[in-house]
Amino acid sequence: MSTQIGSQTASWQLQQLINRSNNDSWDAFADYLTWQKIENYGHSIGSTSFQAVSNNAAAPTDLVNLLTKLYTNKLLSDASTKLLLSYMQNTNDESLLPSGLSKGITVYHKYGEYEDNVNDVGILTTDKKTYVVAIYSTGNGIYDYDDRTAVFTKIGQILSKAILN
Repeated sequence: MSTQIGSQTASWQLQQLINRSNNDSWDAFADYLTWQKIENYGHSIGSTSFQAVSNNAAAPTDLVNLLTKLYTNKLLSDASTKLLLSYMQNTNDESLLPSGLSKGITVYHKYGEYEDNVNDVGILTTDKKTYVVAIYSTGNGIYDYDDRTAVFTKIGQILSKAILN
C-alpha cells in the first residue's frame, strides 16, 4: 500500500478515509481510480444502489451487506480485513453509534457527515453475537449536531440491550 495517491501513500489515505471520515482522502481515491470504477466495483459486489458518480450515496441495506461481507472475509484477505477493521475502531468521532453501546460490545464503524446528513454504519459484536447496523439521519436543513448525537446514543443503548440479552 505504498502506492502514491494524491500527496500521500494509499495506506495513509485509506486510514484517513476510514478512521477520520476524511473527504479529501475519498476524493484522492476517486481521482486515482475514477468515480466510475469505484461505482462499478460497488455494483460488482452487490451494492446496486451505490452511486459514486452522481451523488456518492448508497442505501442502508447495501452498506449492511457490504459490512457483512467485509466482516466474514468475503471481500478481502484475512490480513486486509483485520487492518480495515482496525481503522474502524477508535475513530476521531465516537459520539455517534459507539457512544451508547455497553461494555462487552466491540464496535467497528464508519460514520459520515455531509451537509445536514449524519450517518453511522457499524459491526457490533460480542463473543456470541454479531449484528450489522446502518443508521442514517437528515436534519432537513437543521444542523443541531448535539440533538443528533443524542439520538445515536439512544439507539446504541437500545441495541446494547438487544445484543446483550
